[in-house]
Amino acid sequence: MKNPSACILFSFVWLFTVTEQIGRLYAQETTSPYFSEQHYVPRIWDNTKGLPVNTVFKTIIDQTGYLWAATEEGLIRFDGLAFKTFNQENISDIRSPLFYDVILSENGDIWAANIHSLVRIQDNQFTVFDARDQIEGSWINTILETRQGEIWIGTHEGKLLKLTGDHIGPIPQWNVDKPGMIDALLKTPEGILVGTQKGLYRYSEDLNKFSAIPGFEHSKIRALVRHPDGAIWIGTADEGVFRLNNDEITSFDITTGLKSNQVNALFVDHDAKVWVGMDKGGVILIDNNRLVSFRDTQFASNEIRHIHVAGNGTIWLAPMGSGLIQMIPAEVRMMSKADGLCDDTILPIYEDEEGTIWAGTAGAGVSRIDDERVTCITTRDGLADDLILGLGGFDGYTYIGTTKGLNCYNKKKKKVVRTFTVNDGLTDDIIYAIYKDSKGTVWVAGASGGIYQLVDHKNLRPIAVPESYHKAEFINIFEDSKGNIWFGTYATGALKMEQNGRFTAYPVHDHAPSGMVSSFFEDEAGDIWLGTHDALLLLENDSFRIFNRTNGLQFNGAHALIPDDLGYLWMSSNYGLQRVSLKDLLSLKGDSTHTKKIPVRYFDTSDGMANNEANGGIFPAGWKMKNGEIWVPTIEGIAIINPAEVRARTSELKVNIAHIRYGDKEFHDFQNVEIPAGVYNLEIQYGSFDFRKPHTINYHYRLKNLNSEWNLAGNRNTAYFTSLNPGHYIFEVKAEQFGRESEISSIGFTVAPFFHQTYWFRGLLLCALFLSGFFARQFYAKHQLGKEMKLQIQEQTHELKNRNRLLENALSDIAHQNKILKEIAWVQSHRLRGPLSKILGFTAVLKDFDHFTNVKKSKESLLEEIEKAAKEMDLFIRKLNDKIENTDDNNKNS
Repeated sequence: MKNPSACILFSFVWLFTVTEQIGRLYAQETTSPYFSEQHYVPRIWDNTKGLPVNTVFKTIIDQTGYLWAATEEGLIRFDGLAFKTFNQENISDIRSPLFYDVILSENGDIWAANIHSLVRIQDNQFTVFDARDQIEGSWINTILETRQGEIWIGTHEGKLLKLTGDHIGPIPQWNVDKPGMIDALLKTPEGILVGTQKGLYRYSEDLNKFSAIPGFEHSKIRALVRHPDGAIWIGTADEGVFRLNNDEITSFDITTGLKSNQVNALFVDHDAKVWVGMDKGGVILIDNNRLVSFRDTQFASNEIRHIHVAGNGTIWLAPMGSGLIQMIPAEVRMMSKADGLCDDTILPIYEDEEGTIWAGTAGAGVSRIDDERVTCITTRDGLADDLILGLGGFDGYTYIGTTKGLNCYNKKKKKVVRTFTVNDGLTDDIIYAIYKDSKGTVWVAGASGGIYQLVDHKNLRPIAVPESYHKAEFINIFEDSKGNIWFGTYATGALKMEQNGRFTAYPVHDHAPSGMVSSFFEDEAGDIWLGTHDALLLLENDSFRIFNRTNGLQFNGAHALIPDDLGYLWMSSNYGLQRVSLKDLLSLKGDSTHTKKIPVRYFDTSDGMANNEANGGIFPAGWKMKNGEIWVPTIEGIAIINPAEVRARTSELKVNIAHIRYGDKEFHDFQNVEIPAGVYNLEIQYGSFDFRKPHTINYHYRLKNLNSEWNLAGNRNTAYFTSLNPGHYIFEVKAEQFGRESEISSIGFTVAPFFHQTYWFRGLLLCALFLSGFFARQFYAKHQLGKEMKLQIQEQTHELKNRNRLLENALSDIAHQNKILKEIAWVQSHRLRGPLSKILGFTAVLKDFDHFTNVKKSKESLLEEIEKAAKEMDLFIRKLNDKIENTDDNNKNS
């Protein structure tokens, strides 16, 4: 559906129709509401919810904050979230898992009575003291620490033993003949009391002897406790409870108000009240000799074996075979149909001028609560519809907004005297809000843009709204200190009407996507806060700021914003209630970083609400009564809070580191913790102790040497690490709850390396590498030297070869030159000789030509012969010269 209100209205109409079909109360009915003085929120822990076994005999809370329980299947440790069992599987030297008793010593050690031995837990270390030889077939029933630090032991067969040092032995002064089972031991200033099946005895340290206490010779003593006023309270198996003050005895039994005479458990709380646990009828409280019963069904469990009341008022009960019952004092008291209301689904709530409280329902009309009586007003009394959306009133009239018009109810006449509908000027019959402002003007708001002023209980005067709000569904009205009237809508934001009639629209979709404005609040500075479905908005200087879970709020949306008389603002939502100090809330306005977180207290089913879901979209969605109480409508009745009785959180938020675990190894002692090499998965468990609201604690952790950033673990109380490198680590963890943080808790541990990861191995490796490098260098140097020598020899050999070749070539050239020289010599001696001889001969003839007579040639012929011979000789010389040049060229080339 596009219209969210239509969905809600359809659901309410459907619920009403179904309720009507199965039989609605048609007649006016009056009953008396039940308001117990103290309500408790029960929480049952049994074997379906983590408790290993349902048979629990005794519980204590240690100095760290753990709850310890002695059970049939071991000694149980509980941190509010998880149970840890200690038995023969993880405690050496014990043979049975059966534990009957557990006590806390003065120095903080825990002593537990195993069936055949004593177990001491000191600094997470278990020490076992075997008592089988002294018990002789019986078992340890109860234990006590004396002022001297000895542990006294009472057995099932009536033996009384003590542990001194490391030795368990009988107490020689105990010589009572067949006293039967010893069920109770008590330390008092006058001595030690021993409760048996055959009377009550006192051991006097001064006299060093036991004596029977008169008046209890035949009593079967089951429980003993000392009151701060010095009186001793005695629980018996069949005579009820006795109060022994000096020699005066006061008895309480079924004739004086006990539900059973068999009393199994006694406990005196911090308010000096005595709690009595019986075999039938559960628990009863004795306060100044006045017996107080409880309505809560868990207190009426058949047989209560043990009671422990913690410092914060939480009560731990050990019922027979039913596990553990945790009874938490309720901060929220519920009023429901069982208390006389017309229905459990409550819508608007309003207190009129006379103090009468009106509560509308989702289909069963209106519950009128006054003079401790509830009257149901329905359609049988004139209502237009039994689905109620709005309530308001003045002048003796109560106005009731429904889906079928506005009803005017006359309180004196006790009937509806008029109904306003569309026939009387309404734009729509659906009416959500009726409000009278400081000037006496009565405003009415509803669907289809309807805003009206009611005049003289007779007429409705429509107010013209801006066009953008013509289809708006106005669901609440508020007047600020300046006289401005504010209207919230289902999906159209907010609308402000000034005294002069001018409207200012405040669409909020950019900050609250739903557009739904459920409520308003004005702070001391005059700024307006808006509760929306998506966030808390602050309108400051006409601009919005958003505040949500990042600022410490426990939830984002708010149906109602209700200031109380103690400086707190209460907010309701689908997730419960939250309370914030106005001082802290206003401090957010000055935070320019927009990162500030403020402490916020959260209330849900663990505080007494029957269901976390409060109702909104109706008006008023909550109310501060004249007596200061806050009443909030929910889907399972009215949640009632008295702010003055809300317990302050006095306990400091701390984180305890429980253990380090890998594989099947678990460390509780964190001195010199070393994780072996090769461990792949490592887990560290931690926790903060809040048995009331453990689900509201968030944890942050880091491994400091690995990462400086904090890891958000949410509500998970175990950190997991994988494949950590060798080295020393510091684990840090802190808790956060309601905006407050704990101190950082830390432990150190070392992850051992493999041999190849050690410094020794690395040193040896470096030495080996150095030696290897040295020898390799030596080898390389020798190799390089040999290589260089070989290369040098090769070069020298090659050079010799070249020189030999050159020598051979030179010798060849010389031989060749010799050959040429021989040829030249031959040519010179043979070939050149002839022409030269001719030239010489003919030249001589020419010189003496005149003297020669037998010359047959003329001078000219002789000259021609000389020329011819010269040319021949010139040719030979040329050829000889060419040969010589060729020889030179060959020598150069070679």
